[in-house]
Amino acid sequence: MSRHMVTATMCELSAYAVDMPMARSFGHAAKQRNNAESMVLTYQSAGITANGECAPRSYVTGETLDTVATELAQVDWRRYRAGLESKDPADVMQQVLDNGIGVLLGEPAQNNTCCALELLALDVLGKRLQTSVLAHLAEGQGPHPPRPFSQVKDSSLAVEDFLANRGPFHVVKVKASSNFCADLQVLQTLRAQLGEHIPIIFDVNMAWTLEQALDRCPKLREQQVDIVEEPLPARNYCALATLQRVTGIEVMLDESLCSLADAEQALQHHSCTHFNLRVAKLGGISPALRLARFADAHGIGYQVGVQVAECATLIDAGRTLSFLLPKAFTTEAGQSDLFFQVPVAQPSSTVNRLTNRINAPAHAGFGTTVTPVISQFKQTRLI
Repeated sequence: MSRHMVTATMCELSAYAVDMPMARSFGHAAKQRNNAESMVLTYQSAGITANGECAPRSYVTGETLDTVATELAQVDWRRYRAGLESKDPADVMQQVLDNGIGVLLGEPAQNNTCCALELLALDVLGKRLQTSVLAHLAEGQGPHPPRPFSQVKDSSLAVEDFLANRGPFHVVKVKASSNFCADLQVLQTLRAQLGEHIPIIFDVNMAWTLEQALDRCPKLREQQVDIVEEPLPARNYCALATLQRVTGIEVMLDESLCSLADAEQALQHHSCTHFNLRVAKLGGISPALRLARFADAHGIGYQVGVQVAECATLIDAGRTLSFLLPKAFTTEAGQSDLFFQVPVAQPSSTVNRLTNRINAPAHAGFGTTVTPVISQFKQTRLI
């Protein structure tokens, strides 16, 4: 029998459209988020239980839960399952990591659909190999000590509460609100309390015009803010180059960076100094690693970011990526433990909020375990 043929083993593969309230809202200049929206895939076959996740955000990639569901309905599931159940899981895992999930799909899909399918595939294959995705990719690198992570101050959280409850601080990201004068007061308070040596990133989420950015970025620099994240509408590369040249501010791309083609255009126009690498928007770990290699080759810095309100496999996948990228100047750990009192999944990586460091994913695959809570959401049986 060909190793690419599907066996007669019973298999169940389902998609859950998770749309659930958060324990606290999360706000910035472009969006006030009160609920999580993720597509979680689950797989059960031959004693293996695995899962994948994506978190589509229409303002980032144009994708929604509905567009992901439509694409999942068009997947060649026999071909996909054949890859998962190949006699050589190590070979298939390497093909996915080298070439992307397209090796199992054939037809291309949008980034979030690819992300969910890639994470599920890596989880299945890692469990078949009885190794974590991190250990497989970082073979020979030895133990992974805990990594510090950024603290994110959003517009729903008072600066006094942030300072009192979110330390110790390694890197701070401040989300812009609709009131720049109030934002400056926040930055002044933070800088006075944090001192000179804690980096502060100011994330605008595409909310400013070039004229506003030219006026405001010098004021950010007065508060020792060196990096502004996505200040203008997405892919406004020429204007971003002008902003850096005129004000001396450094720009980090997020919404403008969803593919290698975006990175190449950004580099061509000298429009940024940093990338924000987020697994969901990029389509999985493999494209995120390719972008990191591109950044390393061209002297661009990067952080490992998260999608707000990740709730399942994306948590461990993002942390896996962080431990694979020691050159990242910071990483975000997310706030799933703060957002969800009754979670749909438990990550294998852990957060120490006394030190604000993350511990590496510890179990086979990504190690994420889906809880019975997920059964309350709409289920679509795929296989």
